[in-house]
Amino acid sequence: MSCNSSNNLNLPIIDLKFSDSCFAALLDTGANVSLIQPSALEKIKEQNKVTFVSRSVRIHTLNNNTLPYHSAVNIKFRIGNKWFSNLFFATQTNWSSKYSIILGYDFIQKNCIVLDIPNQKILIEKQSFGFYEDTPRNSSPSLSADTESSQVRLVNNVTILPNSSRILKLNISDSFTNEKNVVYIPSCNADISINESIHHVDNSGNIITIVENNTSNKITLRKNSKLGQVHYTADFVLRDSNDFNEEPNEILQVNTLTADEITTLRKEELNADDFNLEHLNETEKNEILKLLMQNFKVFSKSYQTLGCTDAITPEFKLLHNFPIQTKPYPIPKIAHDFAKQEIQKLLEAGII
Repeated sequence: MSCNSSNNLNLPIIDLKFSDSCFAALLDTGANVSLIQPSALEKIKEQNKVTFVSRSVRIHTLNNNTLPYHSAVNIKFRIGNKWFSNLFFATQTNWSSKYSIILGYDFIQKNCIVLDIPNQKILIEKQSFGFYEDTPRNSSPSLSADTESSQVRLVNNVTILPNSSRILKLNISDSFTNEKNVVYIPSCNADISINESIHHVDNSGNIITIVENNTSNKITLRKNSKLGQVHYTADFVLRDSNDFNEEPNEILQVNTLTADEITTLRKEELNADDFNLEHLNETEKNEILKLLMQNFKVFSKSYQTLGCTDAITPEFKLLHNFPIQTKPYPIPKIAHDFAKQEIQKLLEAGII
């Protein structure tokens, strides 16, 4: 995110369009997340599809008070003729009559927005959109963001070949070195890709991540380059209560075989030698083997015949929705061929 600023204390306001509705939004570079008032959300829900998600954070205002909210939603909207989708936290009460939405640093960074205050424009890629200004109001729940103390810097010079990836060692500030884990939010850069993730902090106050070169040119990242920010994991902890009871909108199956086809394959691939019954006498062995072969439907010897079920839907309760990133370890050379064979089997079975 870039910002061309002046000494003007007025706040940049921009109109967001939701189907037939239009709401004023504050562009707030000091807010880590985006917010929406409950009254605006209710009106938007009448005409637009919103998706409730199970991501929760602890939101603090500038005076370090906790800002209560009741849900997190993904909403699509337009600025001018350009469509966007963003995550908003719906507060429990309205907090301003001038604007119903706060577009925070998360939106600005994700879309690589340049905020040009003197010319009253925001620049997104090659497009520019005008905004108007309003004086600050004490009722605004602006979020604290100590950007300098949370900056992440590159430990060493790193050269990344075209369309390749490299491991990066990043240094975090002393204020985070006592943390066991931190949430890393990378800077916006179209030439490289670094994923948001949770990282373990080593004894030297460093974290390890992976960067990808998205270009056809060699890229060199210099030592001490700023590559984003870290945040406390406590700010991204999910609630214990089950606030979001969404029905799954997609049911995936392991492969495209029908139940009858899987049953036939299981019968063909199963044989008596698959069972070790040497500890039984001959009579017991014959009886058990007969029972096992009669129930061939419950045995699968390959990924191809794993099958699937819609009888139950697994639930995974996570503490956060960030991937956990740790230092990658290579597969031993002696296991390369075996790994390739297993991956090929999974591909052929349609599992990956």
